[in-house]
Amino acid sequence: DFSQSKASMSLSQILFNKYDVEGKGSLSAGELKSLCYHMGHPLNDEKAAQAVQILDTNGDGQFTYDEFKRWWASSEQRFATLESIDSQWLAGVITHFKYYDRDESGTVSRAEAPALYASLQSTGRPLPPLEKFLDNIDSNGSGSLSLSEYIEFLRATQP
Repeated sequence: DFSQSKASMSLSQILFNKYDVEGKGSLSAGELKSLCYHMGHPLNDEKAAQAVQILDTNGDGQFTYDEFKRWWASSEQRFATLESIDSQWLAGVITHFKYYDRDESGTVSRAEAPALYASLQSTGRPLPPLEKFLDNIDSNGSGSLSLSEYIEFLRATQP
């Protein structure tokens, strides 16, 4: 029975399914934009596309339900975080990140990370030793750095 299965779904699953209009198991920038708009937090096209890049925590180019669920559960400030993104700053961060993602996997591997680390050091940003830096920034323990983790680190350590 449809009503029973829907009754057992979480709010995050219901919302995700409603806005996953193509039914492919991930949200596009347009679908996220629509969700945010209908929740009273409109994003322009640029911010919606950047939001998907940020929220794609494993770097596979898809904003899946698992990633949506983590974002949804993150806090009542979930929309404020997306709305407060400085588009120009973020565009620079994305370009910088992609430069060090040499294999274009969507993540910076442990082998690619020393070059990224050296670049950050050259800015005068105080950093722990490389291995500790990698352990701290790799919040999901995947062994590589996602764009989301990199942005989180930069925002947390901004002077």
